[in-house]
Amino acid sequence: MPPPLRDRLEELLKSPVMNNDAALSGVQPHHPTVRDIGQVLRVALWNIERGLEFDLIWRYQIQKKLNER
Repeated sequence: MPPPLRDRLEELLKSPVMNNDAALSGVQPHHPTVRDIGQVLRVALWNIERGLEFDLIWRYQIQKKLNER
């Protein structure tokens, strides 16, 4: 991968993104309640590899394009 592209990708993957547009627009938070427990906090996790396999994907795409010729 060309160094300028690699540097930009690295910056994008390692920079946290914070956005408070919902609060600014007046949206109120949802406070779910579970019977017999009370208020709960629901948590989700999405493991998108943070680009750890990007080099492999990049090489695969380049090879695929070369094979199409």
